[in-house]
Amino acid sequence: MRIWRVCGWLLVALGVLVLGMDMLQSLEDGRFHILSLAEHWASLAPAGYQAFWGEEEMRGILHAVLAVVLRLPGFAPFMIGGLILVFANPQRRRGIFRR
Repeated sequence: MRIWRVCGWLLVALGVLVLGMDMLQSLEDGRFHILSLAEHWASLAPAGYQAFWGEEEMRGILHAVLAVVLRLPGFAPFMIGGLILVFANPQRRRGIFRR
């Protein structure tokens, strides 16, 4: 059933789109104070990473990663439900449905 796969991918795309928009909004508003946590983690990074990327880049990378990790649980049901629809195969029968 191709329609279920299309619906699943649309659901996954919707979850990713809403997650991205919410992350951008939260970064602009500065609501979650992720930057202070990212600065703390950047100071704990090994000196080799700081020398390669620089301290500002380390803060930016950690800021983006923390924003994704902290915001993901609210949008995970959309993405998980979509992936179930994408990879479900109604033609394959198991257990009591096998003939």
